[in-house]
Amino acid sequence: MSGHLGWWEIIVPIGLWFICDVLKEEEREARKEWEYKRKEINRKVEEYNDSIQDYLSDKSRDYNFQEMISLHHSSVLTANEAYKLMQNARTCLDAVGKMLVSTKDRRILLEGKLNALHDKMEKNEIYKEIRIVQDYRKGLFVDKDKVKVERAELYEKVKHLNNRTHDIKIMIRDHCGTSGDIWYKKLEERKIDKNLMAEDSKRICEEYKEYCTNRSDFTRTEAIFVELRVDPFIEMLAKKK
Repeated sequence: MSGHLGWWEIIVPIGLWFICDVLKEEEREARKEWEYKRKEINRKVEEYNDSIQDYLSDKSRDYNFQEMISLHHSSVLTANEAYKLMQNARTCLDAVGKMLVSTKDRRILLEGKLNALHDKMEKNEIYKEIRIVQDYRKGLFVDKDKVKVERAELYEKVKHLNNRTHDIKIMIRDHCGTSGDIWYKKLEERKIDKNLMAEDSKRICEEYKEYCTNRSDFTRTEAIFVELRVDPFIEMLAKKK
């Protein structure tokens, strides 16, 4: 970024020490993962898109049940891996947003100092720091646009993979006899159970949050637990019912 290491690296450029106050370590790690894993995940998604497309287009295929469920399973795992990485991209963009606010505030502060100064040397130092901040802001905008474009491209590829994976699932159901039918029904049952569990977990968490908020001895620690949906607290409320 304009001669400096990326903001996710450990080194903070001179004159930008205040960035450390707004950045969290997990945000740096998320940006590193996005930078270093994105190409590999893109490659895997493209490979499975091609593999499934080839399989669907092959008129001589014999609808091998084990082969098809293996392809379906690997495709789902790859899509899940890609979605996890895209969550890192969201974390990156949030971090860049915070830094843009922080650098803007710093620039305004420096400009205020500049207006109050009369010494030429002191003014030159402030001008120098303002240029550093502005240069860094430009780099942040570039990085923000870069991540947004990369994330959008990966999303489209994963969406296409999900569609092809669905086609394989339907093909297993329709062309693999009893085994394919049983496999498909079990898959759909697990999906329903998973959705119900997610809804129940959200409902229990909201009820516990309301329960804690109405207590006079509600602590900040418990508030954090509620926001993070810590299991012991959710389980405790579930047992109260």
